[in-house]
Amino acid sequence: MRTPFLLLCGLLTVFGCAPSAKDAAPGDTRDDVPASTQAVNSTGGEFRFQRALLFLPSGFEKTSPEQLLAPIIIHETGGDYEAERPGWIDGEEEDRLVYLLRTEVEINGTTHPQFSYCWQYTTSAKKEETTAHSTKILRMTFDSDGYPAVFEVMDGEGEISSLHISKGLEQAAGKEYGSALAGRSYSIEGIKGSAVAGLVDEGPIAMGPMVYVGMSQRRVMALTCRCAPSKVRKADDSLSYKIRLLASPAPGSIDFLNNIPSPDRTLRTLRIPQDF
Repeated sequence: MRTPFLLLCGLLTVFGCAPSAKDAAPGDTRDDVPASTQAVNSTGGEFRFQRALLFLPSGFEKTSPEQLLAPIIIHETGGDYEAERPGWIDGEEEDRLVYLLRTEVEINGTTHPQFSYCWQYTTSAKKEETTAHSTKILRMTFDSDGYPAVFEVMDGEGEISSLHISKGLEQAAGKEYGSALAGRSYSIEGIKGSAVAGLVDEGPIAMGPMVYVGMSQRRVMALTCRCAPSKVRKADDSLSYKIRLLASPAPGSIDFLNNIPSPDRTLRTLRIPQDF
């Protein structure tokens, strides 16, 4: 039985917990995925980053929900530690910023909190010698027990690049609605809307996910529970970022946050159980 988050939020003081099952997004063979990763994914096996940098929220030992539910951001590198460190746009080297926008959404007559963690960094295009900005937005919707259950990964235009669901929510949807609809993989998926990329294990307490960002075009490759085994063979370093709380609407300097779609846009397309 899961323990409510409010009773145990102060107990999480380590990177992860017990091992869990399969990864969130196997079989990905997109063109912009590094060849080393494609080779593993194409076999249907569990992919690994050969090397990566880990970014954790500073003050990770603190008990605030904003810290405990923040993502661990894992950037793939090619072994060149200095050359492939992502250039964070906001904050100095020791003061990287991840913005947090808090909202609420009503589902089946119950109000549920949402946390949107947003960050930006530069990406270089060596052939054109230009610099572009890459924006990542992770919006989490929490269930009635305070556990993150719906994970939307979006870009700076508010478009969903991947959708992940907790295993508990998928199991509840299966009990209420039965098997997946024709052409869908999961019971939670409706006829319309984004396909679910994968399921996320639930830890012993509510905790933020690990977000794996590929080296090429900084695409999110997988999203897993912190309690899942690491998908990194060698971590080059463990760095930190600071969380900055935002009001809505966002200031003009970070106006990409104003592109985040309505709190219920994705949820309307899912078969959410009544007891969510």
